[in-house]
Amino acid sequence: MISIAAATAAMGCQDWLADVVAKMNATRSRLADRLTSFGFNVTPSQANFVWCQHPSGDHQGMYEFLKKNQILVRFMKFPEWGDGLRISVGTDEQIDVCLMLLENYLKKNA
Repeated sequence: MISIAAATAAMGCQDWLADVVAKMNATRSRLADRLTSFGFNVTPSQANFVWCQHPSGDHQGMYEFLKKNQILVRFMKFPEWGDGLRISVGTDEQIDVCLMLLENYLKKNA
């Protein structure tokens, strides 16, 4: 029932919803661009997350490092695709911290 009420309220606020979607799209694009600059292969997405893989293959290590620093992403393994990170689009501040930590990790573990 709460989800129906929330959806109904959101439908009544189309301008607000459009702003939220535009912000999420911009943040996702910025996240994908920065990850690509770090050497990640980022799968194109219209979702509220990105799937990325780094040539080093050290996704488990990246996941553990981010978790230790209180940034939660998902380390995932797929038989068809191999393993990688699923990073949800958060606030700009959250994404900035995640990117800073990943950049530091890659510099130390290159």
